[in-house]
Amino acid sequence: MITAFRGTSLDMNAEGLQSILQLAEGDAAVLVEILDEIMHHTPQLMQDLSLAIDQADVQRVKRSAHSLKSSSAQIGALGMADLCQQLETKSGRGELDGAGPLLGQIYQAYAHVEREVAQWKSRLRTQ
Repeated sequence: MITAFRGTSLDMNAEGLQSILQLAEGDAAVLVEILDEIMHHTPQLMQDLSLAIDQADVQRVKRSAHSLKSSSAQIGALGMADLCQQLETKSGRGELDGAGPLLGQIYQAYAHVEREVAQWKSRLRTQ
């Protein structure tokens, strides 16, 4: 059983990871591979999102925010997923006001997620 990490405003939820682990028939190595893959691609998604905001490309902001939201939610980074949802919703209305500060919050959330995922991976490897 994977336990959730608590104690910050960016709490991580372990239910998504637990579901993936069940699909992998309890093979923690598969879950670690999935985490590695998601964490490998996330910086590029965030860079794409940042460039789209800089270029005021609302459609690209919406697509990038959606992709980042989905991968965040998949690994239980619900705080980060919520921030991405806010940005996706704004850009879906054609608005980018406040997108810069929201992107800053997403970067902060990602730093938190990186630490939490590293802890999860460490625990999974010892199971």
